[in-house]
Amino acid sequence: PPMLPPTHQKTYEKFKQSLIKLMEWQSEGQFSPKWGRDLSQLLLKAQTIFQFEVLVLDNEQLPPDLAYVLQSCETEIHKQLRLLLMDAHYLQSARHPETIHNRIELFRDRLSRLINDCHQLLQ
Repeated sequence: PPMLPPTHQKTYEKFKQSLIKLMEWQSEGQFSPKWGRDLSQLLLKAQTIFQFEVLVLDNEQLPPDLAYVLQSCETEIHKQLRLLLMDAHYLQSARHPETIHNRIELFRDRLSRLINDCHQLLQ
């Protein structure tokens, strides 16, 4: 795939780092209501970067094939972020250890996929 221009690379890298930070943080944490709230805060930070820095990048100047790839990636990332927020929300209200464990696994898988998507874009 064609290379992303430097502005796009820098912004996607920043977004990816916010996701990696989230991944590192959640794998160290012990589940608690505060943990759930902190998780949501970090997630909102990543979402803010995506919404106000990634989505405002000018894709008009890009080669059409790259613009198309980016467009579909951004749509997918947007969807995954929404699902992550729902996961985090459910985690905060989960009470059973098994439910909590399953939710965390789901969250982790989704987050890994998202980090991987960004990684692919930055190749």
